Amino acid sequence: MPVVSIFSGTYCLDEEVTAGVARNLDHRLIADEEVIAQAAGHCDLPEEKLRQAMHGQLSIFSRFTREKERAVAYLREAIAELALADNVVHRGFAGHLLPGYISHVLKVCLVAGQEFRIARAAGDAGQAKGKVKRRIQQEDLARSQWTAFLFQRGPWDRRLYDIKIPCTRPRWSMPSI
Repeated sequence: MPVVSIFSGTYCLDEEVTAGVARNLDHRLIADEEVIAQAAGHCDLPEEKLRQAMHGQLSIFSRFTREKERAVAYLREAIAELALADNVVHRGFAGHLLPGYISHVLKVCLVAGQEFRIARAAGDAGQAKGKVKRRIQQEDLARSQWTAFLFQRGPWDRRLYDIKIPCTRPRWSMPSI
């Protein structure tokens, strides 16, 4: 029952890569939204609070209520339940919650330089480079806060992954197997 977990920076081809990997391996593709929905079904926290625990800061009262820690515990349970299924490819933040000692999980990180990411975002969305750059910086900050909370490491730290793959071509395609 192999599991491939893919984490990436914004505009690092994660959707294309995960869809291609899932299709070529004939695996089920799950994303963080499914993990969040599953966790919300098992707890008293709404989906938005679970999403905020992953992607941003919770309220100032979280220090006292331990809301983020509770949310992470529910998310950890949900990703573990989803990973029990055979042949899964996961895309998103929740893959960091899979225990490192599980031998059938391949943790992958997709990375690219900021110029590549800005060019790709500006080309795909037709947005101004300055606006895209700010969005990428905000989303990188969310990734940094997530991995710092869990591991006291940056999101691109190679110790968090089995393999890091640089995405440098603007129109990357998954080769057929």
